[in-house]
Amino acid sequence: MGEILITFIKQSTAYKLTRAASKSNIAVRLVQAPKELSAGGCSYGVLAKRSELSRLVSLCRQYGIEYRRILAVYTDVSGKKTYSQI
Repeated sequence: MGEILITFIKQSTAYKLTRAASKSNIAVRLVQAPKELSAGGCSYGVLAKRSELSRLVSLCRQYGIEYRRILAVYTDVSGKKTYSQI
């Protein structure tokens, strides 16, 4: 199934998406973004199932939530996570 990580420029927008997703019954988690992904922006992101991508982007548009980027999250057999921009 896979996961996505949405990163933000400001912490308040990460919280705003988390609240909007909750109201829309979309399961998300507010997480600390890895250092290599948070340079030049806030250190928070929203983690969700990849299948929820279109719904989350729609919520961002609906509520005027600006995100920095959307990344696919991959975990190898050793547990190390890598990210690829969507």
